[in-house]
Amino acid sequence: MNDSKRMDVIGLLGPLRRYARSLARDEAQAEGLVQDALARAYERQGSFRPNGNLRGWLLSIVHNAFIDSRRRCIAEFRLWSAGRRAGRHCGAS
Repeated sequence: MNDSKRMDVIGLLGPLRRYARSLARDEAQAEGLVQDALARAYERQGSFRPNGNLRGWLLSIVHNAFIDSRRRCIAEFRLWSAGRRAGRHCGAS
């Protein structure tokens, strides 16, 4: 990523944070989403088209990071819930 694109990313931090807050409804989680999205963007910078829309690309990465975090939470809850049910069943015998 060249210096001008890096500067563009810095200029987009405000909109990225606002969008993340609107999704997460939690300041700390929103900051985590932005950090995760920026790390993903850095790792995958080769997939960004030189004349592409940087803002749209980054916002989609924030959105996908949010969806991934929701899926992870749901999966963790299901595991926790299944463990509680199994524990209750085993304790009843």
